[in-house]
Amino acid sequence: TAVEALMRDVDADPAARACKTRTAVEALMRDVDADPAARASLFRAAAAQQRERAAAPWWAGPALDVLRTHVTLVEARDGDLSADFIRSVFDVLESANVPVDAAVAARWITCNSAALSERALLAIRRHEPEQESALIAQALQRSLLPAESRAFLLDHQRRLQAMRDALVLRNDTPSP
Repeated sequence: TAVEALMRDVDADPAARACKTRTAVEALMRDVDADPAARASLFRAAAAQQRERAAAPWWAGPALDVLRTHVTLVEARDGDLSADFIRSVFDVLESANVPVDAAVAARWITCNSAALSERALLAIRRHEPEQESALIAQALQRSLLPAESRAFLLDHQRRLQAMRDALVLRNDTPSP
């Protein structure tokens, strides 16, 4: 593998070794057959390094690609780490304040995991809040939407409306 080749190449100059390391790490981040826990760890480590060095988030491209391409049918069962992996990807993007395009996040609104639907909606609200309600309404129109997702989205829609109503009341109430 690329990582093994890198480890054998200990005589390379530091800059070349760093470039090769980043290339190998990025390849593993993008490897759909790699262990999801290992991939999640790489994303978390890269995000932590970015925070410490204020470096550009080179790992954001692979993270967004994961959200763009990973299958949205994730199971909460023994041995399936897909939901945890996707949650980690959303977490590192949020920690670095990397915007997730609404169209990419919208894929996850209709997945079969309410927790991931919520993460997607929070990502949308953070960077494109005007689209949240419309995307929920669009998702609710899907006839094959999993029952758990439908129940979550209806409740989320109700909570959004309650927040809007509270803001209207707050803005209409005169200050003492």
